[in-house]
This record gives sequence, C-alpha cells and structure tokens, in this order.
Amino acid sequence: MKTLISTVAFLGLVFYQTAAYSDTAIEAETPKADTSKTEEVKDAAPVKAEASKTEAPKAEAPKTPVVADAMAGAKALTEAKKYHHGEEGIKPDIKKALSLYNHAAKQGNAEALLIIGMFYDKGKVVAQNHGEAFKYYLKASEKGLPEADFNIGSMYYAGEGVEQSYTKALEWFTKAADKGEPKAAFNIGGMYYNGDGVKQDERQAKYWFKVSSRNGNPAAALISQFFGHDIELIGRDLNNI
Repeated sequence: MKTLISTVAFLGLVFYQTAAYSDTAIEAETPKADTSKTEEVKDAAPVKAEASKTEAPKAEAPKTPVVADAMAGAKALTEAKKYHHGEEGIKPDIKKALSLYNHAAKQGNAEALLIIGMFYDKGKVVAQNHGEAFKYYLKASEKGLPEADFNIGSMYYAGEGVEQSYTKALEWFTKAADKGEPKAAFNIGGMYYNGDGVKQDERQAKYWFKVSSRNGNPAAALISQFFGHDIELIGRDLNNI
C-alpha cells in the first residue's frame, strides 16, 4: 500500500512540474494578443450562442405497427372496461363493452382475448360455447397470460370444450404455476394428493400447496387440515365477468 501511495505521489509531482513548465514555456513563446481583438471576440460569442438556440427540434421516430397496435389495443381495453363495469360515470353497456373488447383483441391485446374467452365460457352476451372459449384462451396464452394457461388446464381437467385429459391438465397447470399463478399451483397439489392422472404423492402435494400459498393463496397453507378427504380443485373464476 505504501509503495502504491508513493508511486501516485511521484506521478502527481511529475504531472505538476510538467504542467508548470508547459505553462511557463507557452507564456514565454506566445506573443501578447491584441486586447481590442479579444474584446471583439467576446462581443461576438453571445451571437453564436443565441444562434444555437434556434436549432430545429429533432423529429420523433415514427411508431412501428406493433407499437401502434399495442397502444390501440390498450386504449380499446380501457374503454371496454368502462362500459363493462360502469366506470367514470358511464352507464354499463355490456354489448358496447364486448364490441370494444373485440376491437382490442384484434390488436392482439392479451387481456381482451382472455375476457372474450370468459364471455363464451360463461355464456354472457354470447351463446355459451366452450370450444370458442378454449380458442380465445389459447390466443391469450400465446401472449404469455398465466390465467389463460390456468383456464386451459381447468378445461382439460373437466373435459369442457376439449377431450378430458389429466395429463394435459397437469401440463397446463404447471405452465401457469411456473409464471406464478397460485390457483394453478394449488390444483397441481390437489392432483397429486387425489392421484388424478398421477401417482398419489402426499409429499409432492404439500410442496405445491406451499408454492400456492407463497404466490398469494393463503388458504393453501391450511389445506393439510383437510387431508384424509379428496381435495376439490379450483375452477375457472367466471363470477366477475
């Protein structure tokens, strides 16, 4: 450490002496400037600075089609919710809301795709059609929405709109759980506890119940109180649609 400090101090001294020598040499060799010309330069400087203020502002880069679609979809979704739930003093109009949801969905809005799927799932405004609901859930899943993954898993588990398959249900629940969906983690735990399509495994069940609790489902932490009975899985939440 002492060696490092000494080296830094030495370099600093050399720099200082070199700078001092350079200043002296420049002062000795450079003739004195005409002060009258200096004053003229000083007077001219503000004019140059003022001119720089008049530079034209840079034009904004044009929005790409993907960004424009996303913005249009988000705007349509916001308006749809106002008519759906009667927000901001707007009288509820579910048909108007559905029209706006469809517009947002055409722009690729994931939440709008999910909501339309739920409309078909429940039979609200449109005729109930689990097959159509499944198609919209798939589109929302492609956009990365974990609740859509959960709903698909739930449909496979119950055999609604698709051929019943515990294997595919577990696959989709796992996909959703990996994204932090607490209901999906709970259902995986329930499947392992009940032995639905998998070998009954209480240890695995407890693990997934803990994951569910950690991800926001506090009831999952209490599920061990019901061990000894089949665990009822959580279904799709269509009550608030």
